[in-house]
Amino acid sequence: QHRIYTSMPLTAHSTVVLDGAQAHYLGHVLRVRPDDSITLFDGSGAEFNSVVRNVERKRVELAVGDSHTPVTESSLQVTLIQSLLRGERMDYCVQKATELGVHRITPAFTERTVVRIPKERVDKRVEHWHRIAVAACRLGPASKCAGCPMLGPKDFSGRSMEAGRPTRCADALPESSALLASRLP
Repeated sequence: QHRIYTSMPLTAHSTVVLDGAQAHYLGHVLRVRPDDSITLFDGSGAEFNSVVRNVERKRVELAVGDSHTPVTESSLQVTLIQSLLRGERMDYCVQKATELGVHRITPAFTERTVVRIPKERVDKRVEHWHRIAVAACRLGPASKCAGCPMLGPKDFSGRSMEAGRPTRCADALPESSALLASRLP
């Protein structure tokens, strides 16, 4: 059964209309027909059994059925702080981290990061990585999509991208740095 991510919140026993890239994927790539079963998820952790009602060229209508919570996910919420990688390596890293169940991915500028992204292109890159994470969610059993809570890039090299002060790696996860500090002798 095919799994499809949608950014709109889902409720049981409702109707969802997908258009754009999702409609193209369902209608032309998967070639779904009326009465085919689809599993929908919105990144909240629940999955919804759905049935295709109508398929048009740029529009697919689905009847959303009952929801269920899969038990395939870890109770841990892992955050990956990944230094920016060249070319398709970052895309591959986002894809595999999502498939492994990473809850949050934070691309980081570090002291030794070679990749430079102009400020005006940062949002575009984050959106690109979000699409990769969503595609990886479709393939794996995870229904909480790591691409949904993805943060924007942070700078851990000592030069701050937004504020006028240096940023430390601990700033990304203040709750975990406080926990580590409490365990130090």
